[in-house]
Amino acid sequence: MTTNPPPDRLDRIEDDLETIKDILLTVARRQESLSEAQDRTQNQLERLGFRVDQVTEQMGGLAIQMEGMIQQAEQDRSQAAIDRADFRSTFQQLLEVLNQRFTSNGY
Repeated sequence: MTTNPPPDRLDRIEDDLETIKDILLTVARRQESLSEAQDRTQNQLERLGFRVDQVTEQMGGLAIQMEGMIQQAEQDRSQAAIDRADFRSTFQQLLEVLNQRFTSNGY
């Protein structure tokens, strides 16, 4: 004949096992939730990496454009200096012609 534990002890063991089961279910749900969050984070990181690559390429293109614009501005500045010198020379010649014309005609 086997001795059975008292009923209140069995009830306590059953309650403890139920609590353990609930804890394990909670842990499993939490683990699944964390795994899903990790997957979402990984996807976001991949998208972010893709965007960083795109921005890097765009910045490279902008740098090339800026370099071209800087070169064009330097050429424009040089041409403006030449144009100013030509204008001064032409204006000086015009003044000399007018001066000669008015001084030789008695004005």
